[in-house]
This record gives sequence, C-alpha cells and structure tokens, in this order.
Amino acid sequence: MGIERFFSSVEDNKIANLYSKFSKTHKNRIIAEKFYIDFNSIIHITSKKVVNDLNTILYNLIIDNHKKIKDLINYYSFTTFKNYKEFKDEMTDDKVSNIIINEVIQAVYKLLEYFLVSDQLEYLYIAIDGVPNRSKMEEQRKRRYMGYVISGLRNKIFEKHEEMLKKEVSRYIFETNKITWSKNYITPGTIFMENMQDVLKSVDFELKIKEICPNIKTYIFDGTSIIGEGEKKIVDVIRKGEQKKGNYVIYSPDSDVSLLALLLNNKFSPVDNRRVTKLKVLRHNQQKNNYDVIDIDTLAENIYLYVTKNTKIPTDKSRTIDDVVFIFTVFGNDFLPKVESINVKYDFDKLVDIYIDIYNSKKEYLIKFDEKNKVKIFDQDFFIELMNKLKNNEGGNLQKNYMSSHFRNYDKLRKLLNATSDNFNEKINNFLNNLRNFNNSIRNNKDSKFDDDFIEKLKLLTRFDGLNTRKMNIKEFIDNYKIHYERDGKFPKVMITFFPYSYSINNPYHQNNVETSLDYLDPKLKITDYDREIYQFENMLDSYKSKLNSKPLDLGKVYVNPKNYTFQAEKIIDGVTRFYETHFSIENINSKNMDNVIYEYVFGLMWVFDYYYNSFDFEFYQNNLSLWHYPYSKAPLITQIHNYLDKNKKDKKLLPNITKKVKETYKKTEDYFNCVEHLLYVSPAKNLLSLMPNEYYDFIKQSDFYIDLDTLINEIWNKDKNDVIDCVGVMFLNKCLLKLSSIKKDPEEFLKKVRKVTPTQKTLLRSCKFPDLKVHHYKKLTTLNKINNHESSLFNNYKYYKRRYLHTNNLKYKKIYKRIKKQL
Repeated sequence: MGIERFFSSVEDNKIANLYSKFSKTHKNRIIAEKFYIDFNSIIHITSKKVVNDLNTILYNLIIDNHKKIKDLINYYSFTTFKNYKEFKDEMTDDKVSNIIINEVIQAVYKLLEYFLVSDQLEYLYIAIDGVPNRSKMEEQRKRRYMGYVISGLRNKIFEKHEEMLKKEVSRYIFETNKITWSKNYITPGTIFMENMQDVLKSVDFELKIKEICPNIKTYIFDGTSIIGEGEKKIVDVIRKGEQKKGNYVIYSPDSDVSLLALLLNNKFSPVDNRRVTKLKVLRHNQQKNNYDVIDIDTLAENIYLYVTKNTKIPTDKSRTIDDVVFIFTVFGNDFLPKVESINVKYDFDKLVDIYIDIYNSKKEYLIKFDEKNKVKIFDQDFFIELMNKLKNNEGGNLQKNYMSSHFRNYDKLRKLLNATSDNFNEKINNFLNNLRNFNNSIRNNKDSKFDDDFIEKLKLLTRFDGLNTRKMNIKEFIDNYKIHYERDGKFPKVMITFFPYSYSINNPYHQNNVETSLDYLDPKLKITDYDREIYQFENMLDSYKSKLNSKPLDLGKVYVNPKNYTFQAEKIIDGVTRFYETHFSIENINSKNMDNVIYEYVFGLMWVFDYYYNSFDFEFYQNNLSLWHYPYSKAPLITQIHNYLDKNKKDKKLLPNITKKVKETYKKTEDYFNCVEHLLYVSPAKNLLSLMPNEYYDFIKQSDFYIDLDTLINEIWNKDKNDVIDCVGVMFLNKCLLKLSSIKKDPEEFLKKVRKVTPTQKTLLRSCKFPDLKVHHYKKLTTLNKINNHESSLFNNYKYYKRRYLHTNNLKYKKIYKRIKKQL
C-alpha cells in the first residue's frame, strides 16, 4: 500500500506541523506496551545490506585485501577464506538465504532492544504478507515481469562491454562472480519464507524475546497462511482488540500506514468509542537512511485544530479526520494510480482548505454512518462538490505539475518571485510584462518608473559579463543595463526562462554520480564505459530515454519564449485529448468509452473506501478475498470524473449501489489463490523454475499464461524505440510498466488449469492450505510471562515440527520435535 511519497511530501507541511512537529528522527528509545511489526520490509532492507556486504568481501578477496574485510568476516562469523573461489563456492543460494534469515532475526532483536524501552513491552505482533487481493497481485505481477526485463537488459549491457571488461582482470572476475539473491524469495509459498517462519515460531526465538523484554506477556505471529498484507493485518488486529490504555507503536516503512494509523486514532464509529491513543509509527527513511518516529496523536491534533480554526460551526474530531484521510487516499494508493493534476507536495493545504469550504457550506461530513447496517457510507453530493471545486483549476494544476516535472529551475523561480504554486503563473506573467516594458523603455530611451521590488528581482536574474549585479544599487544596475544594450545592441541575458531537466550523462550532476558510483566497493576503482552505460540505463538517460519511452507526462504544456519574454501555454484541451488517446485509446472524451473508464475508476474508489473504512469483519475478510482490479495504468482526470458524476447525480444511489457491488467481488478463500498458486501467477516462467516444486515444471513450460520475455528483451535491445515499455511520467526505472496485451489475466481460468496439477504432500505444506497450519501461523503465547511455564507453546511447536517431519522426512524437523518432547 502507499500514497506515493506521501510522508516526504507532508513532513514539513505547515498544517501537519501546525502547533508541534509530528515527526522526529529516532534518537531516544520509545515507550511502548504494544509493538506491531510489518515484517516484510525488514527482509527487503536486510537482504540488500547482506548482499552488499557479501560482494564487498568477494571483491576484496579478489584483490587480496584481507585486512579491509576483517571486520565483516568477524561480523558474519565466517572462517578465513584463502581466495575468492573458496568464498564463492560456499555462498550458495541456500547459504545466502540462511545468512539473511539470521540477519533479519537480529534486526528484530535490535528493534526490541535499541528502539524501544524493552522492559516495558508487554505485547509483540509480527505480521508477514499473505496472499493479497487481486488488485495487489496484478501490481506484483507487473513489477516482477518488469524486473525480469530490467535484469535482462543489464545482461545485454554487460555482454556489449564484456571484452573491454576482461582487460580489467579483477573487475571482470568480480562482475562474473557477483553474489545475487532474488527478491522473488520474499513471497508466500517459497522455501525461504517457510524457513523464515520456522525461526519466528521457534522456542529459541520466543525465549530470546523474553530475555530482551522480560515483562512481555503476549507474542502473536501472523504468517503467510493468513491472507492479506502485513500492514492491513496490523490494523485489523488492533481494531479487533480491546484498546486498553497504553503506548502503541507500529513499525512499517509504508507511507500510508500514517493514514491508516490516523483512522485507528479516531473513534472507530459513532457506536464504538474505542480508539488507539498514544500511537506512534516507526519507519525506516530510505532517502536519509535513518528512522523516523511519527506521533499520530500530534498529526491528528494539528490537522483537526487547523480545520476547527477555519470552520464556522463546531466539528467532530473523529469525523473530520475520517474525511481528511479519505480525501488523501483518493489521490494515490496501491490499488489505483494517482490523479495527475494533484500533487500532495504542493496541494496538501489546498485539499484541506477545499474540504473546509465545502463543510462550511453544506454543514455535512463526507463520510457518514449507516445506523441500520453499522457501516460507514459515502456522501455522494459532498464528493461531487469536492470534484467540482478541484476541476475548476485543474488546468492550472496540470501546468504547475508540468513545470515541476519538466524544469529544474521551477522551484527556484517560484521562490525568487515570492510565488506559491497556485499563483506562480500570475506572478511570472506580471514579471514578464514588467520586463518587456522595462526593455521597451530602454530601447526607446525613456525614463520610466518601475517598482523597486521588480528591479531587485531583475538584478538577481540578470547576467552581466564580469559584473556582480547583487552588489549594485538600483541606479547602478539600470545604468549598466543601458550600457550593455547600447554597446552590444541587445539586452543582457535574463534567467527567467525555464531550464529543462538534463537527460544526458554529461550533465555535472550525473557525472558526479557516475564517478562516485563504485566508492562503496573501492574508491580507486576505474569507472568504465560499462559503468556509464549501466548508469544511463538505470536513470533513463541519452539513448535509453527513447529506448525506454521515458519522458515526463505531456499535460499542461507551458514555456517562456526567450525571444519576446512571453509566457505561453498549449490549450489544456489539446493535452487532455492527447492524454486519453495515448493511455486509454479514447479519441472522443465525451464517448461511452470514457464513461466506462470513469466507472471503473469510481468503482475502485468505492473499493478503496470499503477496504479502509469497513473491512473489519474479521471472520469475513479472513475467509474471502476480492477479485477486483483496476484495468488501466493511469487515472482519469478530475474534470472527466466530475462530469460523469454530475450528469448522473440525480441517481442518489449511484455510489451506494457501487459500494454494494464491491462486496460481490469477494470470493471464498478456497476458491482463491493459495500461496503456491499466487507465486505461479505473479512470477515470470524462468524465475519459477528455481522456485517451484517439480510437479509444476510442465505447466510452467507449456502454459500459455506465460510469455517469452527473453525474446521481448532482444526486441527491446535491438530497437532504438519501442512501444512495449512505458516509462512516461515515471521517476524510477522499476516503476515502468510493460504494455503487453498478450498477458492473460483471467484468474479463474488460470486456477482451473493449474489445479489440474496434483501437488505433493511437501507442496501442500508450502501452499498455506494444509489443515490446521493456521494454528501455527497465528499463534498466541499467553504464557510467556513465566519463562518456566511455556508448556502450551512448546506443545504447539512439538505438534507442528512433528507434522513437518512426517510430510517431508526431513531429519532436521525430527531432531527439533524430539528435543521439544524432552522439555515437555
């Protein structure tokens, strides 16, 4: 889940920090009685670090620099290696996986010991991602297919430069022996995840928790056999609990966990006064490589106080926060693409102000409560009015986002002109008008009076050869401006035009990044043409800009004409028409096809609303998953969303009826994907051959659900341009999409065919469908408060490992259950 860059966008926002700062860098241990861990993120962060460490060891063994890696060797408790071959031979996939598992467990211990006041912790809950709803599954499939293509293109670049690299002997040995580890392992149904879970359910892990947190009373482990994503499991289990007083902390890097936490901080409903007070979110900040502590109580209070300060009638805090949270989820989440005309970085305040304006007018809330059915419902008229107010300046917003995404000096110009993102167009037009009049007065040798503020800004933007305009007074500046014109017959250069972002590796910024790209390994390493091309590829520069179809979204096009200093703009409707033709294959924006697109998107909004606000029937959502997914790569624009809703507004049950249909998308879990089937569905065929049990090999090789990605990679590599990869409006390569209409997406047809394969007993264990496996993937150890009285947990472990042994014949499990039996 995740609203794109939501946290970084609001971290310094004035409303979010109205009376006190809601986020701080972690320095002091946090007081928490209850701690919830969104576990998959720890595996991702730790596995990356482990692989980097192992490759550092490998490289230094190649160049025979044993001294540099002495600390790493000791840290991982490795024996001394004579050479890199010995090390490489030992670092099998299984070995690397075991190292990662150990490091992940150590990371959990560190969280408990160094991030919390450990002797105050009473409750620990660890959630691992299970099989997700189809919307998330389709997203996983897109990312993994794109990841395979990215890896294949990297290999092509290596092959292109291989002969040159062979001349750099040590470097070539390193590149051809690099330690790799597939992120595909971090998926329900893989052996890695089964082994990871075995440790988390082990007696040794329980006892170590007790050692670190001597007052702990409850440890709950929620594994892959329980469906759903980790952060949603956490929200569900908190809502299901009694909400006893105390300090709650959620560990998760996902930005939107802050929004979900705001909902937990609210009264759950008008008939359920439970709420979680003293709630914090601990998140790893990847950009800064540190940890942030988000105080949810402070964030909620700041938003609420800003709203109440600007409303004419009293407001209810819980209902206000409910409304504001949903408004932000509308504009980007893991289930729907973000709306292109809204940028939370610039529009946070505007969205809140528009909400306040509508509330003052309607004296109603966006989200209401259905007393009869005990669920939250959507106020259709409020939402249509919200869309109406947002559409009024959508053209200006598109222009603003065009400037911020196309021009590297947009923010600098905005600050220099003392402009906000909303009035920038007005400010720059006024400045350009003054500039044209100023130039005309000098051209015609007239002494015209100009505002000092304009002249001061012009001074900062004007470039005279060898002269510093900043040190001139106004008269000196005007005199020099005239002298320049009289001498050269043209006006000095005024830096009021836009400078596009550079897509060339020759740009100083990119040059510096390339030159330092191998410093982590060895600052003395020579940068080769291979390194430069890899950088070009990963950052979509030069020839890769066209090869990967990479460009900012061409909506709201504006520019400053440097010849006559005029602010010029393409007609908004021209860009909008092009947008729908390119991304939806719609030529007429008033057609029935457009209505179909809008309906799909609105259906998705109602799905997200239900998921965030009403999906707390624990039994239902533990036994049912949704088959819905949004079929397009982009969201429609607000104007078209509003027009569709407005022309259907007489149907007061339009949105309520869609909400009812949302429930119809859910299927019983026995009719849905199990862990193995989920892995088969989201992964490319070649990756599956190393992940899946043997009985599925024929299905993988013969099924028409898989496409030949290697042939596709060759086609992309051999063409200067292609229409297969879509990187339009994308900042990072791994966010690009493959536009492959040939990929089959019918889950029911897929399941029908894959279930013709008869799984072995070993495979059943990995499928998350084995009888009673749920008991061991969701176990409550209420006896941890007395270390000598944990027979209940021991007995559960005894049964679990004995069953594992009986179905796998793996002696490892026999030894474990025999050892536990002696303790009972």
